[in-house]
Amino acid sequence: YGTKRISIPQPRFLVFYNGKQKMPDRMTVKLSELYHKGEAPFELELEATILNINVGCNRELMDACKTLADYARYTQRVRDYAEDFSDLQRGSGSVWNRSLILLSEIILS
Repeated sequence: YGTKRISIPQPRFLVFYNGKQKMPDRMTVKLSELYHKGEAPFELELEATILNINVGCNRELMDACKTLADYARYTQRVRDYAEDFSDLQRGSGSVWNRSLILLSEIILS
């Protein structure tokens, strides 16, 4: 700790969303929206940008980051395979095997 003030970079908080619910490509949320109502005025506000990284979302981001695009495709494939099986236990082995095949395809491409 010192007495001289220094300049620091402005922080940015990003959250990558890959859930199943429909979400916009980008949205901003505030931490204060989760605070208990009626308490003393809050002293900390945090805004986070949520980026939807599901297949078909945020094209510009996916085009700029192949690893993230590959992850989105992988996640979608696993979901597709899992839906093909009504018995979760029986399907999980096949999903795992197909996931390994998909990963090897991504790595080799």
